[in-house]
Amino acid sequence: MLLNILSPCFRGTSRRRRGYISLLTTRYSIYCPPVLGGRGQSPEGVNSRYSLLATKYLKMIKDHINNAHQYDDLHPNFRTVLEILQSLNLDALQPGHIELDGKYVYININETQSKSATEAKLESHRKYIDIQMPLSGKETFGVKQTSECSKPIDEFDTERDIIFYEDTPHEYITLDKGEFVIFFPEDAHAPCINTTNNHLKLVAKISVEPNKEKPTL
Repeated sequence: MLLNILSPCFRGTSRRRRGYISLLTTRYSIYCPPVLGGRGQSPEGVNSRYSLLATKYLKMIKDHINNAHQYDDLHPNFRTVLEILQSLNLDALQPGHIELDGKYVYININETQSKSATEAKLESHRKYIDIQMPLSGKETFGVKQTSECSKPIDEFDTERDIIFYEDTPHEYITLDKGEFVIFFPEDAHAPCINTTNNHLKLVAKISVEPNKEKPTL
C-alpha cells in the first residue's frame, strides 16, 4: 500500500535508490510533495519522526542527530557510524582523521572556508556515501540530482572519487549544528556555502560496497 502511495517519488530514481526508499517506507514516514503527484503529507499511521526530501531533483536525507538510529538499516555500516556520531562531544572535536575500517569507512573532521553560492561547485561521488555535519554553526548546501548534471568541469577523478560540475543547484538546504545530511552517489552537492570562516565540519565516508571480509563494523 505504501509503495503505491509513494510511487510518484520513484520517478527518475535508480534501482539502488528504489531499494533505499522501499526499505524506508516499511518503517518511516516519507514526504511526497504535490509536484510529484503526492499529497504533500505522510501516509496516515506511519512513523513521521523524520522526513525524506523526495522531489524530482532532491533525494538525500536530512535529519537531526538525535534521530540517527532511524537510518541504521540503510547500509550495513550506518548503525555503527551513526552511533559514533551520536556519542561524540561535538564541541570538543578538532581537525583530524578517524579510521574505522580502512578505506571502507572513515571520518574526516575538516576546517573549511566559507564560499558564496556562485563559488561553491556541485560535486558527486561513485564509491562513497557521505554523511556530513556542521560542527560550528550553520552550513548551506546546493543540491541537484547527479543524473541531471550536464556540465562536468573535468573528468571523473577515480583516485579521489570525485567530479565537479558547473551546473546550477536546483535547491539549497541549510543545516544547523546537530543536524546531518546523507548524500548518496545520486546526490550532487555543493558544500560550505555561507558558513563562518574556519568552519569546522565532519564528513563520514562510507563505501557503497562494504568490506567483504568484514561487512559490518
